[in-house]
Amino acid sequence: MMFKISTALLLVTMMVEEAPFLLKSSSPSLPMTASAFAAFSSTNSLKQRANAHLLSTLTPLSSSKKEEEEEGYQVEISYEGRKTTLNVKPDEPILSAMERSHVSKTLCLPDIPHECRRGNCLTCTGIHAPNSNVSNLVSEDNGLSPHLSKKTFENKKGEEGGYVLTCSSFVVGDGVKLELGRNDDIWTEVYSDRLMGDDMERIGMEARAKLLRRVAEQNVQKWAKETEKALRQSGR
Repeated sequence: MMFKISTALLLVTMMVEEAPFLLKSSSPSLPMTASAFAAFSSTNSLKQRANAHLLSTLTPLSSSKKEEEEEGYQVEISYEGRKTTLNVKPDEPILSAMERSHVSKTLCLPDIPHECRRGNCLTCTGIHAPNSNVSNLVSEDNGLSPHLSKKTFENKKGEEGGYVLTCSSFVVGDGVKLELGRNDDIWTEVYSDRLMGDDMERIGMEARAKLLRRVAEQNVQKWAKETEKALRQSGR
């Protein structure tokens, strides 16, 4: 209904602007023409009212932008001592919000990773900063195995508040504080550290022994000669 009224007023405004030119060719001495000129002598007031109504029906762009900014939650993002506040919309991954807000320029990030979008590459990793509201951040399916997914979500004490994969993490309230640039740390902890320690050394020795046994079973004569040679050298 409002659209129809606005359209009608717009047509009236156009008629008001065009009517004087249409009446120029008529003689003002004629009664009908004179009445028309008299009627249009007050058209400026009508035109102003029509324009005012049309403007009142428009939504200011600044208001829409302000409402958009008010939606979502405030997240504090830091990187190498630089901080900024990021507005994350509901159902929006933190990584997408960072790209939308161009925080890479503010924080002097070398680049915002966006390769896999499911956490497999670990390049978008951050970590909860001190006093971060951990409960206001949730993680969805990140494509990792249950063991790795649990390891990234928990800290070294087994509590919530460990690494955060921003590509698959969502904010459900204010107070979340994240430090970016932890992809090297999580890669070392999840992958490199697993290849070290007594358990990994034992597993490696068992794997080598299994391989040697398989090779010996495929060539028994060669294995027998090498075994006899080893026994002679040992003095047995």
